[in-house]
Amino acid sequence: DFTGLADEIVGQNRQHLPLFFSSLFPLLHGVPASLWPAQENRDNALKLLRGMITDVTKTEQQQQRRNRNAAS
Repeated sequence: DFTGLADEIVGQNRQHLPLFFSSLFPLLHGVPASLWPAQENRDNALKLLRGMITDVTKTEQQQQRRNRNAAS
């Protein structure tokens, strides 16, 4: 569970989520195929992680826009 892992590693510092997930992706991608029970599991895990990276990046960008607008 990527969310649970992120909670344990990142904790309350949610601004670090994009970096955490982006750093996790190459590690997960580099796991040898022989260690995955099925190629479909690997593909699903990578797809899920890509989606999480996209989501946290969008959230971060929205927060930055709100902060800029509030400062204006």
